[in-house]
Amino acid sequence: MQQNTIYHICRAADWRTARKAGYYTAASQRIEDSFLHFSTRAQLAGTLELFFAGQKDLVLLAVPADRLGKNLKWEKIPDGRIFPHLYSRLDCDLVQEVVNLSLDAHGRHILPWSMTEKNS
Repeated sequence: MQQNTIYHICRAADWRTARKAGYYTAASQRIEDSFLHFSTRAQLAGTLELFFAGQKDLVLLAVPADRLGKNLKWEKIPDGRIFPHLYSRLDCDLVQEVVNLSLDAHGRHILPWSMTEKNS
């Protein structure tokens, strides 16, 4: 994976629907926020634990940040950390890898070795 890769977590069913349409938009983009939430590789484990703990049937979309153009903004959240937010739909052809996330015996998501923080 390239260092400029960022990641979006979504339900596998939503990704299948997006593939048929050619683009992906999350419910949060349409209702609560005006953007798609992304994480860097170093932020993935924390994002999964905080927002997706124990959830099954999730996929991780890997996207080169430099291909998202001016609609990608790096923004500070209230605790001071900076996260990538995409202010547009995500064209499916920009996704370089899709990884099915599984859970370990303790209900934590298993990230591929190449995406863990200590290997970044």
